[in-house]
Amino acid sequence: MAIGGDNTNSEFGGAGSGGGLALRAVPTGLMEHITLDDNQAFGGAGTKRGGYAAGGGLFTYRSTVWGSYITITNNTAGQAALPAVARALMEKGQTPRAEVLPSRVAPMCLSSS
Repeated sequence: MAIGGDNTNSEFGGAGSGGGLALRAVPTGLMEHITLDDNQAFGGAGTKRGGYAAGGGLFTYRSTVWGSYITITNNTAGQAALPAVARALMEKGQTPRAEVLPSRVAPMCLSSS
């Protein structure tokens, strides 16, 4: 699980990315026989808006990844709750989270050979 930090001193909550796996600036990566199932990414709460959430199962940034026999299922990503709701929950000592949305699938270079 990836959770962005709650931020009461700034307008924006922290971003949460790559609940199962996050790859940043990987020039060439190879993944084989990987299952990313039932992972979550959440943005943190901020005073104006919640942090972004990306890649409940897999998040890549400036990376090239090749793979075979990869299964990505049942992963979710959700932004933090609205600021007014977030503040009220944080004052009660609770962590605000919004409804989660199904992860979006980005084009990937995958081979079945």
